[in-house]
Amino acid sequence: TTAVDADATSALVEVLQDFYSAAEASVRITTPDTSASINRVHVEVLRKNGAVRLDHVLDFNLREGFDPTTVTSLDTQDKTVPYVEPVPFGSEWSTDVMIPSAWANSVGGSSSIRVSFYDTWNNL
Repeated sequence: TTAVDADATSALVEVLQDFYSAAEASVRITTPDTSASINRVHVEVLRKNGAVRLDHVLDFNLREGFDPTTVTSLDTQDKTVPYVEPVPFGSEWSTDVMIPSAWANSVGGSSSIRVSFYDTWNNL
């Protein structure tokens, strides 16, 4: 587990599992319930020079990156692209972003993954 940024008022981002140990990578973001405002997740597969090879956006307000047409479609995740797995509520708000290795490796070659989280005001 790798903590990227954490204090009492900001988000905590953790890499829970990587492609070396599982068929999909998992990144968890946790915020205090008082500021649970994550709205957009942008997952990018990058070339060695930093250029984007492949990307996928999940935007909850714009209903982008998933099928919001019915409750059934919302409950049935498309696991061929990055998706979110909610974490049970507690004193914090959390969600896991799952990144299927088949999706990330579909462009071939060595690469890295960048996951960016944005709040409802589009701040990183």
